Amino acid sequence: MKNCLRNAGAKAHAFWREEQGQDLIEHALLVAFVALVSATLYLGASGKVNTVWNVANHTLANAANAPSQAS
Repeated sequence: MKNCLRNAGAKAHAFWREEQGQDLIEHALLVAFVALVSATLYLGASGKVNTVWNVANHTLANAANAPSQAS
């Protein structure tokens, strides 16, 4: 019984001292941060892209409806 408790204590101590999972957590946090920044930039830029699209569409529609100026 003492050997089992000693073995469990050694495993618990090794669990607290290991840093193997730390890299995985750091990478997961980095990916989450990049995803949040990307989503924020996407939402911020979507209105501006929509404005450019509407201006271009309006300009092309006006050009198509304009009378021809043939010489």
